[in-house]
Amino acid sequence: MPLNLIWTLNGNSISSLPFPIAFPGVMGAAQELTLRTSAAEDLTYLNLTGVQFFLDGDADELNTLLYEWPYYGSQPGAIPQPSLNGGIEVSFDNGVTFQRFCRSRFGLPGLGDPADPTTWLTLPSAAIFPSDADGNLGAFATASMLLRYNVPAQANQYQIFDVRLEAAFDVV
Repeated sequence: MPLNLIWTLNGNSISSLPFPIAFPGVMGAAQELTLRTSAAEDLTYLNLTGVQFFLDGDADELNTLLYEWPYYGSQPGAIPQPSLNGGIEVSFDNGVTFQRFCRSRFGLPGLGDPADPTTWLTLPSAAIFPSDADGNLGAFATASMLLRYNVPAQANQYQIFDVRLEAAFDVV
Protein backbone atom coordinates (compact mmCIF):
# COMPACT_ATOMS: atom_id res chain seq x y z
CA MET A 1 0.00 0.00 0.00
CA PRO A 2 1.52 3.39 -0.93
CA LEU A 3 2.11 5.96 1.78
CA ASN A 4 1.70 9.60 0.84
CA LEU A 5 2.98 12.77 2.46
CA ILE A 6 0.31 15.38 3.00
CA TRP A 7 1.45 19.03 3.14
CA THR A 8 -1.07 21.55 4.42
CA LEU A 9 -1.19 25.34 4.61
CA ASN A 10 -3.93 26.95 6.72
CA GLY A 11 -5.66 23.59 6.99
CA ASN A 12 -5.81 23.02 3.23
CA SER A 13 -3.85 20.33 1.38
CA ILE A 14 -1.32 21.82 -1.02
CA SER A 15 0.94 20.50 -3.75
CA SER A 16 2.91 23.73 -4.13
CA LEU A 17 3.59 26.79 -2.02
CA PRO A 18 3.67 29.98 -4.03
CA PHE A 19 5.29 32.89 -2.26
CA PRO A 20 4.08 36.40 -3.02
CA ILE A 21 6.10 38.72 -5.24
CA ALA A 22 9.04 40.22 -3.38
CA PHE A 23 11.65 42.83 -4.11
CA PRO A 24 15.30 43.11 -3.07
CA GLY A 25 15.75 43.92 0.59
CA VAL A 26 12.45 42.28 1.56
CA MET A 27 11.97 39.58 4.19
CA GLY A 28 8.94 37.49 3.27
CA ALA A 29 6.27 36.62 5.80
CA ALA A 30 6.72 33.15 7.27
CA GLN A 31 4.18 30.62 6.03
CA GLU A 32 3.21 27.79 8.36
CA LEU A 33 3.32 24.33 6.84
CA THR A 34 2.27 21.07 8.40
CA LEU A 35 3.30 17.63 7.28
CA ARG A 36 1.66 14.31 8.02
CA THR A 37 1.36 10.95 6.35
CA SER A 38 -1.71 9.33 4.82
CA ALA A 39 -1.56 6.56 7.44
CA ALA A 40 -4.75 7.69 9.22
CA GLU A 41 -6.73 7.78 5.97
CA ASP A 42 -5.23 4.46 4.84
CA LEU A 43 -5.86 2.83 8.25
CA THR A 44 -2.23 1.76 8.57
CA TYR A 45 0.36 2.22 11.29
CA LEU A 46 3.27 3.04 9.02
CA ASN A 47 5.78 5.47 10.47
CA LEU A 48 8.48 7.58 8.87
CA THR A 49 12.01 7.44 10.24
CA GLY A 50 15.05 9.47 9.31
CA VAL A 51 12.90 12.37 8.05
CA GLN A 52 15.19 15.01 6.54
CA PHE A 53 14.58 18.11 4.42
CA PHE A 54 16.45 19.71 1.55
CA LEU A 55 15.76 22.06 -1.36
CA ASP A 56 15.54 20.75 -4.89
CA GLY A 57 14.67 22.18 -8.29
CA ASP A 58 16.25 23.94 -11.25
CA ALA A 59 20.06 23.77 -10.95
CA ASP A 60 20.69 27.43 -11.89
CA GLU A 61 18.01 28.67 -9.51
CA LEU A 62 19.32 26.47 -6.71
CA ASN A 63 22.77 27.91 -7.33
CA THR A 64 21.38 31.40 -6.77
CA LEU A 65 19.38 30.46 -3.67
CA LEU A 66 21.94 28.12 -2.07
CA TYR A 67 25.31 29.46 -3.22
CA GLU A 68 24.96 33.18 -3.98
CA TRP A 69 22.26 34.80 -1.83
CA PRO A 70 23.28 33.21 1.51
CA TYR A 71 26.81 34.64 1.22
CA TYR A 72 26.44 38.25 0.00
CA GLY A 73 27.53 39.50 3.42
CA SER A 74 30.17 36.84 4.01
CA GLN A 75 32.79 37.51 1.34
CA PRO A 76 36.40 36.53 2.22
CA GLY A 77 38.52 39.45 3.38
CA ALA A 78 35.51 41.69 4.00
CA ILE A 79 33.86 42.62 7.27
CA PRO A 80 31.03 40.09 7.81
CA GLN A 81 27.62 41.65 7.21
CA PRO A 82 25.00 38.94 7.85
CA SER A 83 22.19 41.42 7.18
CA LEU A 84 23.16 41.31 3.48
CA ASN A 85 22.63 37.55 3.24
CA GLY A 86 19.42 36.05 1.88
CA GLY A 87 17.77 32.85 0.79
CA ILE A 88 15.07 30.44 1.90
CA GLU A 89 14.78 29.79 5.62
CA VAL A 90 12.95 27.23 7.78
CA SER A 91 11.97 27.28 11.44
CA PHE A 92 10.94 24.23 13.43
CA ASP A 93 10.33 26.16 16.69
CA ASN A 94 7.47 28.47 15.69
CA GLY A 95 9.77 31.23 14.45
CA VAL A 96 12.09 31.54 17.44
CA THR A 97 15.02 30.61 15.19
CA PHE A 98 15.37 30.19 11.44
CA GLN A 99 17.93 28.15 9.51
CA ARG A 100 18.92 29.23 6.00
CA PHE A 101 19.35 26.65 3.25
CA CYS A 102 22.80 27.00 1.66
CA ARG A 103 25.70 25.18 0.04
CA SER A 104 29.08 24.94 1.72
CA ARG A 105 31.18 27.97 0.76
CA PHE A 106 34.09 29.97 2.21
CA GLY A 107 34.66 27.19 4.74
CA LEU A 108 31.12 27.58 6.10
CA PRO A 109 28.93 24.47 6.35
CA GLY A 110 26.03 23.84 4.00
CA LEU A 111 22.43 23.23 5.01
CA GLY A 112 19.80 21.42 2.95
CA ASP A 113 21.92 21.05 -0.19
CA PRO A 114 20.33 18.38 -2.43
CA ALA A 115 23.77 17.31 -3.68
CA ASP A 116 25.08 16.66 -0.16
CA PRO A 117 22.89 14.44 2.07
CA THR A 118 25.16 15.16 5.04
CA THR A 119 23.69 18.70 5.06
CA TRP A 120 20.01 17.72 5.06
CA LEU A 121 17.99 18.98 8.03
CA THR A 122 16.62 16.30 10.33
CA LEU A 123 13.06 16.90 11.49
CA PRO A 124 13.46 17.86 15.17
CA SER A 125 11.21 16.34 17.80
CA ALA A 126 10.14 19.84 18.91
CA ALA A 127 8.27 20.21 15.59
CA ILE A 128 6.30 16.96 15.98
CA PHE A 129 2.97 16.49 17.76
CA PRO A 130 2.59 14.21 19.52
CA SER A 131 6.29 14.43 20.21
CA ASP A 132 8.60 11.67 19.05
CA ALA A 133 12.34 11.26 18.53
CA ASP A 134 14.18 13.51 16.08
CA GLY A 135 13.49 12.37 12.52
CA ASN A 136 10.47 10.19 13.38
CA LEU A 137 6.99 11.06 12.17
CA GLY A 138 4.46 8.60 13.57
CA ALA A 139 1.40 7.34 11.71
CA PHE A 140 -0.89 9.85 13.41
CA ALA A 141 1.60 12.63 14.13
CA THR A 142 1.91 16.06 12.53
CA ALA A 143 5.05 18.11 11.98
CA SER A 144 4.85 21.91 11.89
CA MET A 145 7.34 24.33 10.39
CA LEU A 146 7.58 27.88 9.10
CA LEU A 147 9.09 28.67 5.70
CA ARG A 148 10.10 32.15 4.55
CA TYR A 149 12.39 33.84 2.07
CA ASN A 150 14.73 36.79 2.37
CA VAL A 151 15.58 38.56 -0.88
CA PRO A 152 18.94 40.27 -0.34
CA ALA A 153 19.12 43.98 -1.16
CA GLN A 154 21.75 43.41 -3.88
CA ALA A 155 19.80 40.63 -5.66
CA ASN A 156 19.38 41.23 -9.38
CA GLN A 157 17.25 38.21 -10.25
CA TYR A 158 13.68 39.04 -11.22
CA GLN A 159 12.00 35.71 -11.82
CA ILE A 160 9.90 32.95 -10.37
CA PHE A 161 12.13 30.39 -8.68
CA ASP A 162 11.18 26.79 -9.35
CA VAL A 163 12.42 25.11 -6.17
CA ARG A 164 10.82 22.66 -3.78
CA LEU A 165 11.20 21.65 -0.17
CA GLU A 166 11.75 17.90 -0.38
CA ALA A 167 11.65 15.24 2.33
CA ALA A 168 13.72 12.06 2.46
CA PHE A 169 12.73 9.24 4.84
CA ASP A 170 12.33 5.52 5.42
CA VAL A 171 8.93 3.86 5.94
CA VAL A 172 8.61 1.31 8.74
